[in-house]
Amino acid sequence: MSNVADSNANVVTQTDTGVDAFEALTVREDVAVKQPVADKKDFFVQTRASTLNKCREKLNKIKNHSFTYGEILLSICSVGIGVIASAYFSNVQLNKDALFPYVITPVVSSVCGVWYFIKRKDSHKAASDLAEEILDELPNPAETVDVKVKQ
Repeated sequence: MSNVADSNANVVTQTDTGVDAFEALTVREDVAVKQPVADKKDFFVQTRASTLNKCREKLNKIKNHSFTYGEILLSICSVGIGVIASAYFSNVQLNKDALFPYVITPVVSSVCGVWYFIKRKDSHKAASDLAEEILDELPNPAETVDVKVKQ
C-alpha cells in the first residue's frame, strides 16, 4: 500500500495492489485535505521540556487550592449585615438588650468585611504574580523568529 500526497491539487491518493497471481486489484481513493481557517496562520513554537515542567509545577500548586478563609470572613460580614438590617426593620429599641445587634455586630461585620477585602486583594496579587512568572517562563509566539533549516 502506498500513500501519495499531491500538494498542488490538495488530493491524497491511496493505492493498494493485490498480489494474487491471477488478478491484480487496484483501489484508488481521492480525499480532499482541508485545513480549518484558524489553523492556516498557526505555527509551532519550540519549548524545552524543563520549561513546561516548571510551569506545570507552579500551576499544580494553585490547582489544589479549594477553600479560602476569606470566604468565612465574607459570610460573617453578610450575616452581620443581615442581623443589623433585621433589628432595624423589626424596630428593636436601643437599650441594653439591643447591645448585640446595634453595637457588637456592626463592629464585627466591619472588621470581617475589611479583612475579607485585604485577603482578597492579596489573593489576586498572588495569582497575578504567578501568572506573570509563568508568562515569563513560556516563549511568546509574537516574538519568535523564523528559522530556516538547510536540507
